[in-house]
Formats: sequence, structure tokens, C-alpha cells
Amino acid sequence: MKTIKIVTVLTVLICSMLAVKAQTPQEKRLAELQARQQLDKGAYETQCTIYDDDQWYTAFNQKLGEEGDPQLANSLLRTCQEQLRNKLAGKVQQITTAYFDQMDINGKSSAAEHIEGASQIAVEQFINETREYCRKQTISYDHEGKIVLYMAIRVKKSDILQVMDEAIKNDSEAKVRYNEKKFRESAFKVFNEDKPQND
Repeated sequence: MKTIKIVTVLTVLICSMLAVKAQTPQEKRLAELQARQQLDKGAYETQCTIYDDDQWYTAFNQKLGEEGDPQLANSLLRTCQEQLRNKLAGKVQQITTAYFDQMDINGKSSAAEHIEGASQIAVEQFINETREYCRKQTISYDHEGKIVLYMAIRVKKSDILQVMDEAIKNDSEAKVRYNEKKFRESAFKVFNEDKPQND
């Protein structure tokens, strides 16, 4: 009885191996296309796609790499942080400009440089400490173990404003021309420009 079972199992295995080897080039190409479609489907279903809204600034990206590579996630996090850093550098500049546009003082450009500089440094340090908000990956789709890793990060607008406020107050030069109320008004003006406009 055992011999019959072993022979049956061996027969099935041999037939399976012969069937795999007997694949035509067209069949192999079809199998590759199906594997690729599965990857694309998985990628579409697992993306970490988030956008700015009235409370958050966001960044997201993706990288192709080896499954289990510990550097892949670190590298992708740095990429997302750099995207967010570039986005917020422009926002800090807009806030500073809006703030000094409403101030009637001498030496605006020098004071603006101090406030913007203190703010930029603080915001960059804040971004360096951000961690992933979303991380997903596709399943490995070939014998090399390649995957697509997705990641998103986000920072709260109110936290950015708090970081800027503290940095300015701690800078002896910047705080000389600092009016917290007017600065916050300028920041919210810039933040509100990001809101989608209703038709």
C-alpha cells in the first residue's frame, strides 16, 4: 500500500516537472505578464498616497528594492523627509514675507533674515525627527525577491507653527522684531491658501 502511494506521488511530481519544462516561450511570457499584473495590482492596492489638507503637510514616495533590506526603509524615509523639507522651506519663506508685509519698521530685510533663518533651522530639525505615517509593500514577485516599498510622512501645521514660534523667541536677534499675534495671523493666512477652493 505504501509503495503504491509513493509511486503515485512520484508520478505526479514527475508529470508536474515535465509540464513546467514543456512550457512554450509564449506560455512563459504569459506567466511573466500575469506575475507583473499581480505586482501592479498589489502596488495599486497598497500605496501610501496622502495629500496636504487643512491640518497636515505630507510627503509620500516609493522605492524598488530587495525584500528584507534594512536600508530600504531608511532610505525611503530620508527621501520623504527631503520632499517635506523642500515643501516647508517655501512655506516658511511665505510666512515671513506675509509677516513683514504688514509691519511698518526700519531694517525689514535684516529682521526678516533672522526670523526666517531661525524658523528654517527649527523646521528642518523637526522634519528630521518625523517617522513614517504609512508603510506598505508589494509581495515579492520574482526569484530575486524584489518588492516595491511605499511610505508617507506627515506633520501637523499647528506643530510647525509652534516650532517656529519657539525658535524665534529663543533667538536673541529674531525676537527683537517679533510680534507673535501678527506672526500667527501670517502663518494661518499661508496655511489657509492650501485649502481647496469650493466652486
